[in-house]
Amino acid sequence: MEVWQRGRRLLIDHHNARGLELDAFLQEATANNLPRVKGTAVFLSGILHGTPLVLVHHLQHNRMLHEHVVLLTVHTEPVPAMSPSERVSQEPLGPGITRVVARYGYMEHPDVPAVLRQARERGLTYPAEAVTYYVGRVSVRAQRGGGEPRWLKRLYGVMQRNAHPTTDYFRLPSQQVMELGARIDL
Repeated sequence: MEVWQRGRRLLIDHHNARGLELDAFLQEATANNLPRVKGTAVFLSGILHGTPLVLVHHLQHNRMLHEHVVLLTVHTEPVPAMSPSERVSQEPLGPGITRVVARYGYMEHPDVPAVLRQARERGLTYPAEAVTYYVGRVSVRAQRGGGEPRWLKRLYGVMQRNAHPTTDYFRLPSQQVMELGARIDL
């Protein structure tokens, strides 16, 4: 557990150092008049603030956005279960862009499609039949330096490669998932 937590902290620090501030992303999305395509893109992210790296990579390579963009974070709370009324919160960020936070207890199993259905019941509008889930897949390369021993970074990389697939964990329909990969030097 210690290796996993320290490795996750390294990844979060890497994201914070290279990530795009949410305000900068929103300005770029509106100022550059990015093309918008039909459908809904749900970008899963482990962070509650900022722009998900998977969205940054998507923009760098595809230079477009979907009509509806959902930045979705699933957060595990230090309680066994959350009440359904406290599960989902949402915040409009810009034209067609919404942040959704789903809170689960540590004994619960996240269900992202169910979260989106609950968000729709609370006013989030998007075409339910045209949803693409974007998830990031990180490949870790252990480098010398950076405060943590190289063996720890290597072990974390092995643990991450062998971790339960994101699509299964979040109950995502596999035919609607797009994985974007990145190699990160830690």
